[in-house]
Amino acid sequence: MILSIVGRDEANHPVFLGSGQQDWFIWLNHARYLERPGIFVDLATNHPILRSNTLIWEECLGWHGVCIEPLPKLHKLIRRDRTCKLVPTCISTTTDTVKFWQAKENEGGASRISNTSTTWTGRPKPGSFVDIECIPLSTALRSARLTHVDVMSLDIEGHEASALKSLDLHQISVDIIIAEEGERLVTEYPGLLETHDNRGTIYGLGDDTVFTRKGFKFAIEERGGSVIPNKYNDKRPRPLKVQCWQMQP
Repeated sequence: MILSIVGRDEANHPVFLGSGQQDWFIWLNHARYLERPGIFVDLATNHPILRSNTLIWEECLGWHGVCIEPLPKLHKLIRRDRTCKLVPTCISTTTDTVKFWQAKENEGGASRISNTSTTWTGRPKPGSFVDIECIPLSTALRSARLTHVDVMSLDIEGHEASALKSLDLHQISVDIIIAEEGERLVTEYPGLLETHDNRGTIYGLGDDTVFTRKGFKFAIEERGGSVIPNKYNDKRPRPLKVQCWQMQP
């Protein structure tokens, strides 16, 4: 029901759902030129459809990926509506069981590792605590037999730095990282993304920032073009509704 109402238009064609145009930016500059299915990591997936950064790549381009989501209440939905491999745990440098704040319905984006009921920005949110086991990101990706990732969507409510610290970027290469509060990562954790250059910081997508691996070029650049910034604003880009066959390389 949600997929038909939110994820598709009146002609049943998939639509771009990223709240900051993340899925559109990747298709515009990279995915539409790839001659193979891409690999993505969605950390954290949250609802499998609503505001998803990765659903349209999966549906229209046949991309494969890993959906990492710690909240048990979302696991059934992800298994039902997505083809990605579900990793049902949280990601951190620790392998312990941690306190995880589970935000109330429709507030899933505020859920996070925390022993307080307020977000890392200090805003209170309704919900409850659950105990969740964490694993390093390297462990999660190795369990999925990944050695390379085309795009990682990273949005875990202020815990992004800890997640990246748990990933060995020398063993598992990541071409593009789209991170919430990316500028904060660069400012507060200089050197954390030392295997990534800062070129992506000029591509602001709402609260997100695009980082790229050193030496990496977007597929549009490989074809002699320039990256289209498509900076985030209150108006969605056009055409927002693109039929799957129009998205094929």
